[in-house]
Amino acid sequence: MASKIDSSGSDVLLEKHEEQAGVWQALGLLKPEFREILIMKYIEGCSYEEITRTLAIPRGTVMSRLYYARRAFAREYAESMES
Repeated sequence: MASKIDSSGSDVLLEKHEEQAGVWQALGLLKPEFREILIMKYIEGCSYEEITRTLAIPRGTVMSRLYYARRAFAREYAESMES
């Protein structure tokens, strides 16, 4: 019974590793400004205000750029998972 748990735990770890690799691969294919803003928001956990101050861009630009960056990321991630 324990070996079954260990095996499934290994499968989960492998799956998470593949998922992380896909995320970083997709991020690497994005335009730099999309990659930067997604990392700040979702990996570093920055708020809109922090991103606004750091990048010296208006809040509306942050929101717009995040919208388009998420769409581009979803497209790249889906393509990387298919191959």
